[in-house]
Amino acid sequence: MDIIEERSKNEKLQSTVQTLEAQKKKAIAEDSAQSRLNQKQRAEDSAAYNRLQAENANSRSNSETEKRIAAEKKREQTDRLNTRITYQAIALGFLFIAFLILSIIVILRARKDRKISKITKIVLHQKLLLKESMTHDIKRLVLSLPDALKDWADSQKTKDSAFSKLVTHSENIGHYVLSFFDTGKDETITSISKEIEKAKLYVETYKVTTLPDDYIISIINEINDPYVLNDLPVPAHLLNNFIKNSVEHGSADDQQSEITIRLRSTIIPKGYQIIVEDDGCGINFAKRTGGTSTGLGLQLVNDAITAYNLTNREFKISFPKASIFDKEDKNMGRGTIVILEFLKK
Repeated sequence: MDIIEERSKNEKLQSTVQTLEAQKKKAIAEDSAQSRLNQKQRAEDSAAYNRLQAENANSRSNSETEKRIAAEKKREQTDRLNTRITYQAIALGFLFIAFLILSIIVILRARKDRKISKITKIVLHQKLLLKESMTHDIKRLVLSLPDALKDWADSQKTKDSAFSKLVTHSENIGHYVLSFFDTGKDETITSISKEIEKAKLYVETYKVTTLPDDYIISIINEINDPYVLNDLPVPAHLLNNFIKNSVEHGSADDQQSEITIRLRSTIIPKGYQIIVEDDGCGINFAKRTGGTSTGLGLQLVNDAITAYNLTNREFKISFPKASIFDKEDKNMGRGTIVILEFLKK
């Protein structure tokens, strides 16, 4: 009995052990399957993660490429815009420069036209004054002929001598008239040597018709420079007017029987200085004695100098009011001094 029970317990125990082993094997198999399943899931997850990473990397790469492309496009657009702006700025600059040059040309042309118009007016006025001055001188000399002829006839033993003087005087008047037209191609420009010759003709006729026979008028040319004497361009009738003034006003003193007119030149830093000096009665004496003047001389001088300074390309004349003065005012004796400066431009 006991053996049977024991055997039955052992069988039950063995059955229980077998059942437990079977359960254990099943659990192990299930664990193994679950492990394989987990590994597979992890592999799938890893693959999915890798795919996601790759997709993210591709996405980032595509995004960077797109950004780079967009940046390049923007840079190209900016470059094109800057190039367009640069070309527009250059075009505007050229247009502005062209407008500026055109404006300068128009302004310079207008100034030149105004200057030419001004010069033309001055030259025409100067020519009219020259004609008026010539007419005045000729009229004065011609009207003096009858009285001069009478004085010659009364003072001479024969009328032939008076007639001879009349002929000489008439010839001087004719030469003086011709000298107004003997100034070269430009009738407003001449040389000092021609001015002196013209003045000598006038002095001869003026002396014969106006002054006593024993009155002495000397014109001494001390200009030794050939260029100054023959080639220096001077306004026509300028020096002639000063010499005429020295003769007409300088001989106003009845106590004086002689007058000397000297012409000198000196070289100054910027050109030449021309000096006309006489030892006559002086400006102040002429004013005190009520000397009369038509005013043509000074007006002609001013217009001649103005026209000369506007047209001559080489020299300009400086002639301020202080250029004419009475020698007595400077304690230099009797007479008048005129100073003209020809300055290189």
